[in-house]
Amino acid sequence: MLGKDFNPVEDMSTDELVDLVGDSYDQIGSPQHDGDETVTVRDQETTRSRYVAEARFEGIDIEVDCHITEAIETGEDWLVTVGVYPRQLRDVEERN
Repeated sequence: MLGKDFNPVEDMSTDELVDLVGDSYDQIGSPQHDGDETVTVRDQETTRSRYVAEARFEGIDIEVDCHITEAIETGEDWLVTVGVYPRQLRDVEERN
């Protein structure tokens, strides 16, 4: 609408956001919700959700963990954080 800002991630849940990420990458599929946690991003509390999914990398199928946060407002922009790593590395990578 003329004169109005519109950002589709503003009101999206983490389920909707992870589907959006999955749709953007053909190699990540079937994300399953695996838990939520409250985290602080840029001094704002938000929900970070973890999903487990199947991914294909260089012809090899692997299970991955995908972390995604609900959008937070940062001035005129909206920020969503996303992290994906092999599930085998959860103990090392999750805190990163």
